[in-house]
Amino acid sequence: MDARSRERSQFLVVVRTHYIDEELIKFVRRIESANCDIVIAAEEGKHECIVPADLRKVSLNAESLSRLRLFFKPNAENTIGDAGWRCGDYSLYAAREAFPDYPHYLLIEPDVEIRTADLAQFMDRLARQADRDFMACNLRLAPKRWFWAKTMEAFGQPVWRCIFPFVWASAAALDLALLRRQELSLRAASDETIAEHWPNDEAFVATTLCNSSLQSADFSQMAPQPYDESTVSFHRPFSRALLRSGRPDEKLYHPVLADEQFTRKAEKLLAVAASRKRLAAYHMFTPDFHAALRAECGDEVARDFTRRLEAELRAIGRSRTILAGFLLARKLYHRVVPSAE
Repeated sequence: MDARSRERSQFLVVVRTHYIDEELIKFVRRIESANCDIVIAAEEGKHECIVPADLRKVSLNAESLSRLRLFFKPNAENTIGDAGWRCGDYSLYAAREAFPDYPHYLLIEPDVEIRTADLAQFMDRLARQADRDFMACNLRLAPKRWFWAKTMEAFGQPVWRCIFPFVWASAAALDLALLRRQELSLRAASDETIAEHWPNDEAFVATTLCNSSLQSADFSQMAPQPYDESTVSFHRPFSRALLRSGRPDEKLYHPVLADEQFTRKAEKLLAVAASRKRLAAYHMFTPDFHAALRAECGDEVARDFTRRLEAELRAIGRSRTILAGFLLARKLYHRVVPSAE
C-alpha cells in the first residue's frame, strides 16, 4: 500500500441510502476505485436492501436503532418512521459501531457528484483534513425562521445549521454526538413534545459539535475550495447528464439527479412554489434549471412544465412586466423552450 492509499484508509466512506440499484452500485464502485474503504448504510425500515456479496453494509432498522438507544417513531409504512430520512447522523453512528477503528468517517449520499478527473486525488485532500472533527457544506449560524431551529433551541445555543449530503466527522465527534442523541432519546421516551419535534441531522449535529471544543469548519475553508453556493444547494437540482458531459472542475455538486428523479424533483419544487403564492418562491426556475430539465426529461416534458410555470406566474404576477423582472416569463420562456407556443 502506497502512502496515499494509507492516508485514505484513515477514513471510512459511508454511503447513505434507502435503495440499491445499478446506478448506486456504480457510484459505490467509483469510490472503491479510488482505494477508499467503504460501507453502505442502508435504511431498511420498509424492506431489506440486498447488496453484492463483496460489499459491506450496515442496516438501519428497528433492531439496530434500538441497540444504539436512538429515538425513532414507527408508523404504518416504516418500522423506523422518518428516522432514516430525518437523521442522517444515525448512519454514521451505525457505521462507527460496526467499524470502530477509523479516525474519521465521510458520509456521502448518492445524489452527490464529485466532478473530478482524479477521485483518488480528491480523496487525498480530504484525508489531509485530519485536524478537523466536523466539516459540512453551508455550515453557519441558523436564522430563527429556519424550520429546524425551534427543534434545537432548548438543547443548544446558538443553533447552527448545515446540509448533510456530504459530511466529514472524526470518531470523537461521532462519539459526542451519539452520546447527546442518546441522552435526548431517553428524554423523548417520556416527553411527547421532544418526540414530536425531534431535531434533524442538520440542526442537531451542527449545533452539538459547533458548540463543543471540537474543531468544526465549512468545506469552503479547504484549499482549493471544493464547493460554493452555485454548486451545492438543498433545492435546486443539477442534471447528471450535463455535469458528466462537461469538464471536471474539482467541485462537489448536489443534488444531482437523472431521468424520473429529476422530473419528480421539478414537480415537487413547482408545487411548493405554487403553495407559497409569491413570485420570489419561483427564483430557482432559471435558464440553467430549464436546460437541465430538457437534458434529463426531454423537450416535451420541458415544454409542458414551462407552460404550467408561466400560467402560475401570470396568475400571481398579473403582469408580464413583473414577470420579466424575474427572468421567468417571456425572456426565459423563449430562450429555453422557443417552440412552446
